[in-house]
Amino acid sequence: MGAGSYGGDHFAVHDAAGRVYFMQAARSFSARDRRVLLDASGAPCVGMAQKMLSLKPTWLVYRGGAFDDASLVAQVKSHFTLMTPSVSVYLNDGDTESDFKLRGDFRWGARRPAAAVRASADNGQFAFEEGAAVRVVSSIKVFHVPKQPEVELEGMTGTVKKIAALHKGQVLSANLQYRVQFATKVGDADVKFFAHLAEEELEAAA
Repeated sequence: MGAGSYGGDHFAVHDAAGRVYFMQAARSFSARDRRVLLDASGAPCVGMAQKMLSLKPTWLVYRGGAFDDASLVAQVKSHFTLMTPSVSVYLNDGDTESDFKLRGDFRWGARRPAAAVRASADNGQFAFEEGAAVRVVSSIKVFHVPKQPEVELEGMTGTVKKIAALHKGQVLSANLQYRVQFATKVGDADVKFFAHLAEEELEAAA
């Protein structure tokens, strides 16, 4: 997929050759903020309406251009923090836990792209499962690596070994939710070490 163009309430998504793939026309007045995503021929693909009286910014997603209960397919809730914005996607399947999370920087030309993560069936409120590969996106220094005065973690890739905020199925109030294992070179040896990190300090690694 190529670039996008934006102007007021209208935007278009183009492929690498400049052909339009999707577009959104200027919205008409409505009691709720409503948007319709169109394909290149102008046919409606997805309708979106902002949910009224919601504690968190929430959008209802509908199939096609219809805005009725039978066409509802998902709800998208925003979770903006000082570090990394994220949204949770709840499919309209009767389950109260999120099915996907989208984390990262959504701005045009952002340095770090957004990443979609499938939520765990057992702990859907956490973006990363145990065993997931993650990358540190914040400048964090640690001082407990043997024979190293300090190690800068930003840009390093590691593996989630434990969700520290989850114990025997119960969610704890841990500020640093993930225990992540890293490896670094010390001389000719690969040295493994752990660091406790918060969700907003990590992104999914390919």
